[in-house]
Amino acid sequence: MNEVKNLSVIWAVFGGFQLVAGLAFGVMFGLFGFVPLLSGDKDGAMIGGIFIGLATVFALMFLVMSLPGLIAAWGLSQGKKWAAVVAALLSLFLLFNFPLGTLIGGYTLYVLSKKENQDALV
Repeated sequence: MNEVKNLSVIWAVFGGFQLVAGLAFGVMFGLFGFVPLLSGDKDGAMIGGIFIGLATVFALMFLVMSLPGLIAAWGLSQGKKWAAVVAALLSLFLLFNFPLGTLIGGYTLYVLSKKENQDALV
């Protein structure tokens, strides 16, 4: 069960990093969008709107991508069996994200494939 707790910390850190990166990316693009808006040019308003729209889309995309990992981390910390299924599915997608995603995905599958860890989950 100790490995499952470690796995929950890894997923929480990874999901938190995704969330912070998405918010930082959104704020950065949003600030880039306000610069053309302040110029007072007609085209500046359009370009600023495009940047602000992209900032919103990317921030929401990172938020949506980080939530399942954070939910899986919470469930694993509580010892829930459904969280193991969510983490295993997410880890399959992470295997293609070389090198960090491959490490996290491989470690997740390794920990969750152990019989004693499966038996410890409720």
